[in-house]
Amino acid sequence: MKALRLIFLMSFYCLFTCYAFSQDSKSLVISNMNSNEILDNLKRFSLENDYFIQNMDKENGFVQLYYLSKGKGLFTSEYRLTINIFVVSPAENENILTLQIKADEMYTKDFMTYYKDLGILPEGKSYTDLLGLIKQFFDRLN
Repeated sequence: MKALRLIFLMSFYCLFTCYAFSQDSKSLVISNMNSNEILDNLKRFSLENDYFIQNMDKENGFVQLYYLSKGKGLFTSEYRLTINIFVVSPAENENILTLQIKADEMYTKDFMTYYKDLGILPEGKSYTDLLGLIKQFFDRLN
């Protein structure tokens, strides 16, 4: 009976642990900085990592970046990513960065480059990778 209970508890624990780690997020909480400092640091992040700053609105806490994602193989696609970053301050010196990523697939036909709109990407690797880079950059600042 104890073994059965132990197996049940272990499977219950694994189920919720796997569920927690499978949840992807589009947001990152940054503390001990005001929104202007965060936007200035996002500008530095963009310049250091080859993101093109399309638009920056400090009053509304908004940054729009472009990024060309090059495929690593001969037959892989290239993508133009439009990244919207929203900075929201629910409390003083606590800010939430929220991402929205839109992808356009690039293809060439008759020596002309065309873009196919793939729409806004769902939560997943693109968001977690970019949030990881941003978090790593902000951790370096502290």
